[in-house]
Amino acid sequence: MDQIAQFLPEVPATLDMLEKILLGCYSGQYDLPVASRIDLRLLIVALSKATCIFPPSFLVTSIELTSLQSKFIGGYSSIYRGTCAEKSVALKSLHTSGVDDLRYGQKSVERLIPEVVPWRTLPHPHIVPVIGISRHVDIDSSRPFVVLPWMDNGNARKYVEQFKGQGQIFKSRVNKLLHQTALALSFMHSEDIMHGDLRGANILVDPEGNAMVTDFGRYQSWTAFENLDPSDYVKESGQWTITWKSDVYSFGCVCVKLYSCADPLGRMGDMDIVQMLLKDQVPVPKRPLREGDEMSDTLWSLVDRCLQSKNPSLRPKAHEIADAGIISMI
Repeated sequence: MDQIAQFLPEVPATLDMLEKILLGCYSGQYDLPVASRIDLRLLIVALSKATCIFPPSFLVTSIELTSLQSKFIGGYSSIYRGTCAEKSVALKSLHTSGVDDLRYGQKSVERLIPEVVPWRTLPHPHIVPVIGISRHVDIDSSRPFVVLPWMDNGNARKYVEQFKGQGQIFKSRVNKLLHQTALALSFMHSEDIMHGDLRGANILVDPEGNAMVTDFGRYQSWTAFENLDPSDYVKESGQWTITWKSDVYSFGCVCVKLYSCADPLGRMGDMDIVQMLLKDQVPVPKRPLREGDEMSDTLWSLVDRCLQSKNPSLRPKAHEIADAGIISMI
């Protein structure tokens, strides 16, 4: 640790330089092959994690809370609303149980780095951009908050419900969101990043009705059981790994969920799902057939392949889904 300490003053400038090079690859300033971009991103994460230091460009200071009450509390994080540079923002704070106040901030940073650093370095029209990290929030200056654009339309599940029963209008809205989600997923996979928790709640909708994928990278600490499949179970560790196959399965579940406006696995609880997975059985959602809003044959054919249970390797890759023309599958 003493050896690392002597280099700490140089870390912020080094991280800043590495991040600029990586982001420059997407703006056309630099031309690095995919493998080099992946390695560069891993280097930034490793250096940040080893020193608990974010790249300087991540740091945001001009934050004002609109309310001390959280807008959403989940098992993983709490969301507050605020303003930054006169724009509405969401402020996400991780839950870190069993940690005293003195170590809360450090523990949060350690958990945030593997999620937020890759996320911020993936610029895409359908991925929620990370504005930065702030410790200057009135609630608690000891903990870091992830600063994100506020989305008034909420998540995809809630957004599409307002169009239920409108036939072609409903289906065109849903298909647009599914296509844009597939584009984001394809880009992520091309950069060797898996989402790990793709579901309706993690697809937000911007003011123009476009899909914006959020909250990826969380699989390093937690993921929903319905996003797993037996082929990714590692018996030695008793854990599941997240792969492109499980992301594609999750995408299939999202398709069913948005069309049915209901949980794709019905009333199955977590333990029911785990028992099926341990028996090498994958829960397969049923085709949405609500009159007027039913899923087309062509789209169901694609979704059915995403949910392929007997041989997950036969599931289509994300780039195949993105190129499949979902928008026209009405």
